Amino acid sequence: MIYFSFAGIAVFSLIYLSLPFIRGSRFGKYFNDLDERINLKENQEQNIKDKIESAKLALRDLDMENKIGKIANEDYNVLKDELLDEWNSAESEYKQVKK
Repeated sequence: MIYFSFAGIAVFSLIYLSLPFIRGSRFGKYFNDLDERINLKENQEQNIKDKIESAKLALRDLDMENKIGKIANEDYNVLKDELLDEWNSAESEYKQVKK
């Protein structure tokens, strides 16, 4: 009688453990959605980093053009303020996404 009890428990345990493999994992969709959200966030972070780097390079170029006299000081100040605003907004956006 004890052997039948152990055999029954073993059969039910095997059936219970094999159910996800038989009918498919019900958590598969959850993990796929999670991967998509992680990839979306990583892409968003990379896009913002690219914006920041672009603003830095534009500021560097602007400084160089001002030093060689290609841009007037009034235009330089206006463009510099615009680029700094763009850089600051991208930095704050990056901090929000990073949270």
